[in-house]
Amino acid sequence: MAGVIYSDVVTTSALPDAMRTIYSQELEFTSRPNLMFDQSAFVEPRNDFSAKRGEQVVWTIYHQIAPSIGPLSENQDLEGGSIEDHQVSFKVTEYGTSIGTTEKLDLLSYHGPIGNIVRSLLAPHQALTMDTLCRNMFWYAPNRVLMDPSASGPRFSSFTGPATSRETLDSDASIIDSNIARRIALNLTIRRVPTMAGQDPSYLCLTHPSVTYDLRADPYWKDAQLYAGSTRIFNGEEGMIHGIRFIKSDRARIANGGMVSVQTTLAAAYAQGVNQITVADATGLVVGQEITLHDTGIAKTVGATSWTAPDGRDPTQEDVVIKSITSNTLTLDSPTLLAHSTGDFVTEAIDVYPMVFLGGVSAVGKGTVVSPEVRVSLPTDKLRRLNWVGWYSLMGYGVIRDWAYEVVETCATVNVAPINGF
Repeated sequence: MAGVIYSDVVTTSALPDAMRTIYSQELEFTSRPNLMFDQSAFVEPRNDFSAKRGEQVVWTIYHQIAPSIGPLSENQDLEGGSIEDHQVSFKVTEYGTSIGTTEKLDLLSYHGPIGNIVRSLLAPHQALTMDTLCRNMFWYAPNRVLMDPSASGPRFSSFTGPATSRETLDSDASIIDSNIARRIALNLTIRRVPTMAGQDPSYLCLTHPSVTYDLRADPYWKDAQLYAGSTRIFNGEEGMIHGIRFIKSDRARIANGGMVSVQTTLAAAYAQGVNQITVADATGLVVGQEITLHDTGIAKTVGATSWTAPDGRDPTQEDVVIKSITSNTLTLDSPTLLAHSTGDFVTEAIDVYPMVFLGGVSAVGKGTVVSPEVRVSLPTDKLRRLNWVGWYSLMGYGVIRDWAYEVVETCATVNVAPINGF
């Protein structure tokens, strides 16, 4: 009918959000790290300790038998020999976490039971925890003291350029080149570390993409796709140089672990999930910097400069990026994922990239008493509304063949902070 205007009886603004907005039912998570260290190709797993009692797990390493190059006498029995061995032991420890849920949240959540979402988050959290523990064992094994052929005494790792320690690594002079790979291949060969089996026997290096970025400029570099048809390619493998194949992991990095530029402390305590923090003094900090929040660390001194450096082993350590600065208040790119205490360190320093060189025999062992498993606790409150979902494991890592790998630490020409600190 002419002149009649039709309209909705109920205005759009009166409709509930669930009717006005279409939500995706697919769960979206933040970026996941590329986990690499804790896998059977690099770690020797054993789970036959569950029937034993005690905190120590023991590996028995058998020694090679000497060659018998003397001829046998026709009418005399041979003397015979014995097998030599030594044992390596380390402790197993409990690991795990739990997240609380409520019946109301399970019933009213648009995405369905929150317990299911929690379970899907626990698997990558458990994998990240195990990979970090394994990585740190490679980097900081207490029983690994090898003689660096170019040094005057034993130390845990080598360093590129003129550096003799992590704190003296130079962002310009301490850069990886092909000579490092050639030297490490020689060192492993002299120590009789077998190469990886296959048609193209070689050694491996677990390292950060920033390191392989620098190596790609070398004329001897060969991309992985050029030899992929003749040998097994590992997930994350980028290429080869001088008989060493490089496998990238974004976890092979110690943000702000080298020579310090700025260090201050938190002026207050903060729970997880905050976007702003106040520091004692923001002098020297600039927008876009990746800073590390941490409690413990290693005391360092170079000349007149002293500081406490993060090393990746502090459970309170977290890397964040500064979005803006107002006086002594820093606004961060993303909310913190850990709680931090008053007086915790806030550090800006040179990034360090440890490289782990491996052969065809595992250097690190993984002893498991209880394999990682999801556990759901029964409701304990009077109305049975509250329960917890988590994962638990009883296991440990230890170096079982300290001669079978090397660690070299370097800087890189490109240092880009990931979007998320974990």
